[in-house]
Amino acid sequence: MAQPKSSTSDLKKTPDGAVQFTVHIPLTDVKPEYQKILEETVRETELKGFRKGKAPSNLVEEHIGKQKLYTSVLQHLLPGVYAKAVKELNLLPISNPRVEPVSVEEDKDWTLTVTVAEKPRIVLGNYKKAVSDALASSKIWIPGKGEPATISDKNKQEKGTSKSTDEKLAKVFAALLESIQFQLPAFLLEEEVNRELSRLIEQIEKLNLTIDQYLSSLNKTSAQLRSEYSQQSERTLKLELILNEIAQDLKIQVSDQEIDSLIQSVGDEKLRESLKTPSERSGIRSTLRKRKVLDTLLHI
Repeated sequence: MAQPKSSTSDLKKTPDGAVQFTVHIPLTDVKPEYQKILEETVRETELKGFRKGKAPSNLVEEHIGKQKLYTSVLQHLLPGVYAKAVKELNLLPISNPRVEPVSVEEDKDWTLTVTVAEKPRIVLGNYKKAVSDALASSKIWIPGKGEPATISDKNKQEKGTSKSTDEKLAKVFAALLESIQFQLPAFLLEEEVNRELSRLIEQIEKLNLTIDQYLSSLNKTSAQLRSEYSQQSERTLKLELILNEIAQDLKIQVSDQEIDSLIQSVGDEKLRESLKTPSERSGIRSTLRKRKVLDTLLHI
């Protein structure tokens, strides 16, 4: 695939890590891509009076609509254009880009604005001590302090107050969020909240409910619901970034053999095959890496 001839300008960065820039795609890139898309569409289109793939391109163009064809052109060009811009601008994006057309006219160069979130600067500090102190606070009896407990008393105490793994993780998460402070890119948070609310709306629609009916059942306003999702998303995103930073600090890696082993342990053959794609393997690697980080933190 030929390298796109696109260029960038007007780079702007906000203190919280959002980045916005303008991308210019020359007509010399747009026209051949449009022709390629049109030819592919002709091959797949069957119009009345013509066999599939044999209709004149001008009739197919009129039937499909230029707007739809140009949308396909943009979808095909964007990945290469965006990758080129990220490399040239030395960006470290941690979100999907938001692309907004400025000028996308026929027979003219195209101009788009791209907004993306970069990884914020995270200072871990003495996170190991923070986690150790948080876990130590869950201890229920220290020999030599207070009245000696009988075996029966100790068993009762342990059954009533011992912390499960989930409870310990909750303490770890709270300690990390309290001790490691940084500003989350507002753009990243907004995108995450919108994504989570979209999922919620899909679930509500499957239940044949409207969003107003759902809110009424909770006795909440849309603003209150969004605020709750914003708080939850902020916590989730911050923890993900912190754990990734700790993984780098601890030099935690996941080998290909570990990924292969997990995939092979899946009983369903169809599912097992689906997990072998690069994107799925990348997700598995991320999950295993996070698991290793949490296991290390729980045993500090």
